[in-house]
Amino acid sequence: MRLYVNYHALAKSAGLTHEQANKYYEYAWRKHTRIDREEEDYGRDSYRQRTYDAENIWLYKMRYGAGLMSKETDILADIVEAQRYVNRILKTKTWTKLNGKPDTGIELFLLKGNANSGLAYVHEGRIGLSKKHGLRKTVVLHELAHMVGPGQHLHGVKFRQFHVALVRRFIGRVQGDALFKAYRDAGLKMTINHNVKTPLAWLKVSTPVRERGQKQLKAAKR
Repeated sequence: MRLYVNYHALAKSAGLTHEQANKYYEYAWRKHTRIDREEEDYGRDSYRQRTYDAENIWLYKMRYGAGLMSKETDILADIVEAQRYVNRILKTKTWTKLNGKPDTGIELFLLKGNANSGLAYVHEGRIGLSKKHGLRKTVVLHELAHMVGPGQHLHGVKFRQFHVALVRRFIGRVQGDALFKAYRDAGLKMTINHNVKTPLAWLKVSTPVRERGQKQLKAAKR
């Protein structure tokens, strides 16, 4: 990961000592590392199972609890219909806005065999769908959420944000809001605080409580 701000120089210019500037740089590095991990989950996919579990709970409630999404309306007849569904999505303003640019096309293909280790997956810019259980709008939207923007996202915050946005637009606002709640109820973050404290703000909270109390006491006696 590359830091585009010279946090050590920033700290020195704010009057911090060399040692304090080093610690501030370490804080900024850890903050950016945490942001990257939670947004994209690069190389880890540590949120994968929790994301699947939350999505399955959402699907169950939508179909059998609230009755807001039937299995029949979710099913796509075949790979041709699924491709048409994706093509329509790619032409919308919603996709262009999320993606940052128009998309020339995303190809779908059927996975070989009937045995399913998964419903679908993204492979080299294409989406593979299981014939038995993958030909569903909810599955397609899940896979498309991995492909929004410049990279193929794992199951971090960016994926969940894109997923909810796609469901809200292409299935329904109520269903999308319910998916958002399902992710939150599972303890999965939907937003990330990108703010890095200024050197002085960091120094204030990083100074030991006892030391801060002594300084306040000395200031009060003056």
